[in-house]
Amino acid sequence: MMLKAFSILFSGNLIGKIIGALREMIIAALYGTSSPAAALRISQSATLIPVNFFTAESLNAVFVPLYNKYKLDNEQRAINFTWFMFSLIGSVSIFLAIILFFTAKIWVAILAPGFNEETLKLTINFVRIMSLGIPFYLMNSVISYFEICNKIYIMSSIRASVQSIGLIISSLFSFYLSNVEYLAWGFTGAYVYLFFHGLYNLNRKRLIKLPSLDLKEIKIIIRDFWKLLKPLLLFPFLLQGNIIIEKVIASLLGVGVVASLDYAKFISETGLLLIAVPIGTIFLSELSNASPERVENLLHKIIPIIMMITIPLSLFFIVNSEGIISLFYARGAFNSESVQLTRNIFIGISIGLWATITAYILQKVLNAQMKNKVVVKIMAASVFTNILINVFLYKFLGPLTLGLGSSLYGLIYLLLASYNLGILKFTVQNILVVGAGSLLYIPIAILINGNSIIYLLLSALVFFIYWLLYILSIKSLRNAVMPVLLNRLKKTKKVTSIGE
Repeated sequence: MMLKAFSILFSGNLIGKIIGALREMIIAALYGTSSPAAALRISQSATLIPVNFFTAESLNAVFVPLYNKYKLDNEQRAINFTWFMFSLIGSVSIFLAIILFFTAKIWVAILAPGFNEETLKLTINFVRIMSLGIPFYLMNSVISYFEICNKIYIMSSIRASVQSIGLIISSLFSFYLSNVEYLAWGFTGAYVYLFFHGLYNLNRKRLIKLPSLDLKEIKIIIRDFWKLLKPLLLFPFLLQGNIIIEKVIASLLGVGVVASLDYAKFISETGLLLIAVPIGTIFLSELSNASPERVENLLHKIIPIIMMITIPLSLFFIVNSEGIISLFYARGAFNSESVQLTRNIFIGISIGLWATITAYILQKVLNAQMKNKVVVKIMAASVFTNILINVFLYKFLGPLTLGLGSSLYGLIYLLLASYNLGILKFTVQNILVVGAGSLLYIPIAILINGNSIIYLLLSALVFFIYWLLYILSIKSLRNAVMPVLLNRLKKTKKVTSIGE
């Protein structure tokens, strides 16, 4: 069941990433790192930062474990809780949309102090358009988490694709109709569609059931909800505060850096989207109310595999950074200066990408175990480290600082989360075992490094052969991966034989 769920989320996110890559290429070609591109990035952040106070990590960390608990104990209460969440988030989302629409000027001025007057005005207009999509965005989050609790992953798997398609359509309209404000409508339009699509799916699967609320029931739900939410109240301030600092520093480094930051993150977040998000989402659902023994056993199986994927991937990104950035973006308005700006940030992020991916998964395990106080403490330490790096080093290291801060954030989070889950020694051992393979791989990779597609393909081939041989030569790594591969092969043969 977990493998099937992972396959659905992975394939959906992979398709979303491919469409997202096309989106980024189109925006880069049409607008490069110019004012419209920077305005789009800041306006997205300006819209999502206040929204994410009520969704993302906080919402799913409360909704999924509590719903699953109710479903085991009292199914009608689970239904009542769902309606409570829809009502609460719906009311909050409308309030947020109104506030953001009328305070857009103040908010953008805080986020982008380095913008000139023309870019500032454009960003404000973008934010006002995007604010109209906030209710649909937030309600779509509730729908997707409700689906996850019922072992359905439709909304989670198509969300990225629909958003990217919306932005592709809007970017083409804005460019060819010479009206850049169409760029912002892609975000709003995508989430309007997703909301109605989500309701249609819930109705089709007959998951929409009427509540049976009374005062006593409401009090129980509010009490349990508040108990689980209270430790997480600081969480969105930390998470979104971290993003605000990044955007402010980026704007102080130049308009081009603002766009470059998001271009770099789009590529580096591939691992997060394809590996960490599916596994973390499944763990959040499957490990709710699970015994510590089951959690530890599952982590001992998954950690070595994650390390074997993420550490080599991070190294590949670092060594081939210029070629990767050039392949994705170097066309049209995206010139050599844009390539170097994006590359510097991309290298910094990639240094600790492996840690960030693994840390995200461990965070979801902690959420599933309802250890939200621990999550907030770890987040505070990680965010504080990132902010210190950004504030004190950006004048000396330039755009690279933004990436390095992100990497240190991931490393601190990974170590502290591993300690609290009782697997710190095991985690460090796997880091060292896989990291040792890098000592020989790095000089080999540097020798065949280049900017053309031929060099990238050759580098990818050498990467695959080298790490396959390394895994097979190390007993602990071999023992970790072979059972998974053999189990997958057995299932594939079984499906084939049934089909015959």
